[in-house]
Amino acid sequence: MASGNGVFGKDETHGIIWRRDTRVHASSEGLGWSSMFVSAQYEAPFEQRVSAVPDHLVVLHVGGPARVRRLAKEENAERTVPPGGMVIHPGGAEFGIRLDAPLETVHVYLRRAFVDQVAGELEPTQTSVDLLPRVGAVDALLEQIVLALRVAASSQQPGSALYANHLGLALAAHLVHAHSTAKRDEAPVKARRGLTNLQMDRVLACIDASLDRHVSPDDVAAAAGLSALHFQRCFKVSTGLPLHRYVMRARVELAKRLLADARMTIVDVASACGFAHQEHLTRVFRTWTGTTPAAFRRAARL
Repeated sequence: MASGNGVFGKDETHGIIWRRDTRVHASSEGLGWSSMFVSAQYEAPFEQRVSAVPDHLVVLHVGGPARVRRLAKEENAERTVPPGGMVIHPGGAEFGIRLDAPLETVHVYLRRAFVDQVAGELEPTQTSVDLLPRVGAVDALLEQIVLALRVAASSQQPGSALYANHLGLALAAHLVHAHSTAKRDEAPVKARRGLTNLQMDRVLACIDASLDRHVSPDDVAAAAGLSALHFQRCFKVSTGLPLHRYVMRARVELAKRLLADARMTIVDVASACGFAHQEHLTRVFRTWTGTTPAAFRRAARL
């Protein structure tokens, strides 16, 4: 199955989760995610041989324990995987897999090109890396990121691509650092600098122009003249917030200004601020302000 640079769809996966006895609860299909594909599902016991796909697969066992056998050219392994345990299938290799017990899992596919790009950002001399196959690895940070991706896929919000990209960068960086063939640089990390004033002006202009629709992390990074990973680091140094949270705060601030205009309905305000619908605006607005848009509007009129 070919891998491209556009939206990552289920037809680019191994097809493991599309068996008849698998019940998919949520996936990123249709959400516009480009660097990864995520699905959460119930899997019945099975045994299958799968062809290689270019991209990497990380499987989190939400339930368990469950016995898993992985047969591959580079290594055969059989382990009892505990809840929170991982199975990592590097891209570009065919393998056999057997699951001996029913299980809730989360599958995360990461584009190889995306992981290679992150590896190059972490260590410029590394243009590509291979992930190491794992069966039963326990990694608390990896588990937290994958569970957060499951929540993002479950939300079915069009704006989830921005948040997912942030999580994808963190996931790829951690995989490169802890579960790959990449060389480890033990030298002290130099203090990171933020964006220059000119870069920040361009970034804010790009964000402000896109608040009523999807804010592309790649476009914002390009406005600063930086790669996505380098930009995310510099942006957080400058603002104290990751990009997705900064954008949400900016949308809430815009909503506050628009709510002062009595001619605009709350539905119209939600649309103008890039929220999927009124309920989406209300939920985010309450998180940031402690009140609802309607209550904020009434208080502003007093």
